[in-house]
Amino acid sequence: MTTGIRASWRETYLGGSPEAERREFERMAVKIMQTQAKNRKAAGGPVVAGFQAKVTTC
Repeated sequence: MTTGIRASWRETYLGGSPEAERREFERMAVKIMQTQAKNRKAAGGPVVAGFQAKVTTC
């Protein structure tokens, strides 16, 4: 269904193209896995939780 209302924003690919965005997500995934491995080693156990949103008040 179309409402006839246009958004004041538009989506764009990170890096400007689908391929550039895929490469950026791949880079971020590797960085996350490296951080998890470092934390696992420091804690002496497995990664037990992923990234979670934290509620903050202003």
